[in-house]
Amino acid sequence: LEYLLFRGYTKSFRALLREQHDDKTLAFHSSKVVDQLFAHIFALDLKSFQELWLFLNARFFAHLDREHALAMERCRQRLLRLYVVTCVKKGRREEATAFFARHAAELDTSGRSGADS
Repeated sequence: LEYLLFRGYTKSFRALLREQHDDKTLAFHSSKVVDQLFAHIFALDLKSFQELWLFLNARFFAHLDREHALAMERCRQRLLRLYVVTCVKKGRREEATAFFARHAAELDTSGRSGADS
């Protein structure tokens, strides 16, 4: 980045900064991606969480083998459960109720062993 400024490429510098800001992959830093997922949950921003998850699924998780894909699906379900817990803890029970009305089937735990849930 400093090189662009040094050479006087200010438009390129600004464009690169804008792209970095809008980058959903967060430069492939897993800790930043995880932090962003949790930030969406704790902000009760389910739409942004789902958009980021769908992007990650299409870009990365869809290419995993079956065992790892199932692990990622369990991870998604647990994050959705965390969303509900966060809603209740913050006193937003109506959001939790609305979530269950729309997504109850996704969180169905029937048929699972106790170790999975």
